[in-house]
Amino acid sequence: MKSTLTLLFLFSFLQVIAQQVNPSDSIPTRSKSSRQIKTLEMKDISQGGAFRIFITSYGFGFGGFYRLQFDETLAYQLELELSPGKDDREFEEFDYYGFSYTRNKINSLLLIPLTNAITYRLFKEDIVENFRPYLSAGVGPLFGYSYPYKGDSFSGLGDGIWKVGFTGFVGFGADFGMNFTSLQGVSFKYTFNYLPGGVPLLVEENPLPIDPLNPNIRPGATYTKKYKEIFQGLQLSLNIGKMWTR
Repeated sequence: MKSTLTLLFLFSFLQVIAQQVNPSDSIPTRSKSSRQIKTLEMKDISQGGAFRIFITSYGFGFGGFYRLQFDETLAYQLELELSPGKDDREFEEFDYYGFSYTRNKINSLLLIPLTNAITYRLFKEDIVENFRPYLSAGVGPLFGYSYPYKGDSFSGLGDGIWKVGFTGFVGFGADFGMNFTSLQGVSFKYTFNYLPGGVPLLVEENPLPIDPLNPNIRPGATYTKKYKEIFQGLQLSLNIGKMWTR
């Protein structure tokens, strides 16, 4: 299933990169003062929104953002995303029947960052308008939802607890196309998520010492919860949305 999703994501990514774009794709509008056709320019765009799907170090996620365009180079984005959080020591295994499980896992985690971000367009005077690269950075609150792991990703979803933390990111990306009312592009960023106090996702097994008087009896083990506070990694996103004129 994961390999299929990965292929679909990469196909969409390559389709955006490879699409043929030319100035004739611009949307014509009529000027109020005359009946002549006028071509929309980037300066005519004021705001918009987009849906986002992405791959992180912990799996797939989705979200969206609202963009407020200050001018042709600077914009504000309010971003909301949902993705899994995992311990770096988690390792997926499969039983005899092909079902997957994670050894010593006790909780699953969803990360929901709400980020205030700024994007700054690069090389505006040097690169054609149908390729608009930018730098971006943002900070904001992080909401973590931890719930019991019962062998799959969703069985314990209704029995979880919330934690609040901090999120931030830096990255870069690019929007494509001469149709400025159509928002499509890709972004790549490093994300940092922090939940104070941490969340116990795994337990560590500690075997009890063998009794020398009864060496054939297995004494068992104790288990210690392992708390994880920081979730960080790389994120590759595909953005598809719409912009509006002033």
